[in-house]
Order: sequence, then C-alpha cells, then structure tokens
Amino acid sequence: RSVKVEGRYYDVGTKNKSFLITANELRTLGINNWYFMLEIKYPQFNISDIDPFDPNLTPDQIGKIHIESAANLWYWLREIAPIPAQGSPKPYSLVLTRASCAATWCYIHGIDFLLCQPRQTWKTTIAMLLTEYSFIYKYNNVIIPFLHITEPRCMENAGVFRSYVDSLPNYMNPFYGKKKMGLKSLKYEEHNTSIKIVASADSPIKAKDKLRGLTLFSLLGDEWEFIPHINYVLTGASPAVISGRKIAAENGLKTCMMYVSTPGDPETPQGKAAEKIIAATPRFSERFYDLTEEQVACLFDGMEMEVEGEEKKQQVTSVYIEFNYKQLRKDDKYLREQYAEAVKTGDVVEYRR
Repeated sequence: RSVKVEGRYYDVGTKNKSFLITANELRTLGINNWYFMLEIKYPQFNISDIDPFDPNLTPDQIGKIHIESAANLWYWLREIAPIPAQGSPKPYSLVLTRASCAATWCYIHGIDFLLCQPRQTWKTTIAMLLTEYSFIYKYNNVIIPFLHITEPRCMENAGVFRSYVDSLPNYMNPFYGKKKMGLKSLKYEEHNTSIKIVASADSPIKAKDKLRGLTLFSLLGDEWEFIPHINYVLTGASPAVISGRKIAAENGLKTCMMYVSTPGDPETPQGKAAEKIIAATPRFSERFYDLTEEQVACLFDGMEMEVEGEEKKQQVTSVYIEFNYKQLRKDDKYLREQYAEAVKTGDVVEYRR
C-alpha cells in the first residue's frame, strides 16, 4: 500500500481517507508535491501493517511505532492522534483539511501561524494535537503556555488536552499509571515539560507581562482575536520567542507559536488590534508546498525570497492562514445552520468580516 517517489515512501492505502482527500484537493489545485502528508519514514518497519491500538503489540512493534512517530508527525496524526468526543464510545481520527494541513506544515518547518477558520471546523483540534505531539515527542525542560480569553476557558482547554493524552495507547501516554493530574499541573515528569495556564489581562501593562520570563518554544493561543490587549501580549512575548528560536536552532529543533481563532469582531478594541496584526502578517500560500527545504529555510531565516506568483518578495517569520467553509468541505446548509444558531444567541460577529 506504499509507493516510492524520488527516494521517499508514501502510504497511499491509509485508512484515514481525509488525508487522501486533502492530497487530491492539492493535486486539483496544481500543487506538484501534493502527497507529502502521506509520507512514511521507515518503510522497512512495515509500519503500515501495524495497528497502533492493538492491545497485543510486541515490544518490537511498539518500538517501531515510537521511532516512526518521533520522526514523522504526519504518520502520528494520520494513524494515531485519537480525538475523544462526548457521546462517542471511542475517539475519532483526525479529519485532515487544507487548513489543518497548512498548520501542520508550518509547525514542521518552525513557522509561527495565525489560523482563522469558521466555527466547528476543528481549528482548535489541530492546534491541540500539535501541542500534544510537542509534549510527548519534541521537547524537554519546556513550558507550553495555553492562552485564552478567560481562565475558565484556559482550564477547559487544559481538560481537553488531558483527555487527548489519556486517549493515546498506554505505551504512548505519559500519564498512564500515575495519579490524575490537576489541570494547572499537567506535566510530563520524565521530560520536565509542562502546560501553563495563561488568562487574559485587564490592562496593557499586565498584558505585556503575561509571557515575560519564559523561553517560548511552543504556545497555543485560542480565540486570540478576542483576547483583550492581545497586541501587548505579543509585544511582551517577543523576547521569549526570539530566545526560544535561538536555543532550538542550537539544538536542532524548531519552535512554533500557534494562534487560532474564529473571525474577530472588528468593532471591538481587541478585534481592531487583531486586524492590524493580521494585516502585517504575510498570508500562507499552498505554493509553499512546492518549495525545496533550502528555499523554506531561506524564507524563515530572514533572507528575502521571491515566491512564484507573489507580487513581491517577503521575509517570513510567521504566516496568516485563512480558509472559508467551502474550502473546508462544508456546504451552504452548514452555513445556514451556523448562522441561525448565531442569531439565536446574538453572537454573529464572525459574519461581519
């Protein structure tokens, strides 16, 4: 079920059909490297024939799964990455879309991103999974902040994160067999990596201090377009982000700050601040998928580079990703239902932009 293309192997028979659908969407758009999310790093392991959730796996098979997962985020998202849901007897698999594909590509290449999607299209899901992957496979001695509008919303995300980790196979779950951790003390003890709850501030001065004193390698900012004084939060975080990038580069790692949101309200101060941030951020282009690794490195490392089809050269340290409902396989019925519910609750801000 795997094919070899230019020395690399790809799983064209994956059971996760959303990855095949996304690949075909990119091919239809004219992307030459449309199949990259199907890659297998270690075809000699016959990893496609191993069920990661088989309760009778051998130590050798478990070792192969860990090796492939640590080297290949796409495999982990495609074949493992369980997503628990209320009312469902078992977790779901990730439904890859063009948006989550873009976010994952940026994460792999160490490019910070601002991701804007309509509600109920899994924007927080992909950011949560990427954070989970960082937590398990990527970092040691790191604090990963969770940002949200209020502390209860931060705590809610921490609870979701814990449930994601607990849904992993036991051999991959760092919490397995241990006393249940509180939401403010989530930590991978063996790696000394923890989650930090960060709620919004009530003044610009306090906002600037929210992330000061940290060295940032990763961050999950949920509904960032609605966070008060978000521009001051980002300004205060800049030294921590730069420091994290430097240390990561020295150790062969990548960093990624992830900000996800539904469209903000342009009539509010935080919405206006978000609009200015978005306007100053280069847009993500799916043409990036056809760049060589050297070209991507030039973009991120501060050397200006011309991308085919773009009007001017751009230096990329972060990108803005936005997809509409039709690009995410939703139809007009979905839009009507979402708008009707928004009208009932008086929450129609995302339809203003």
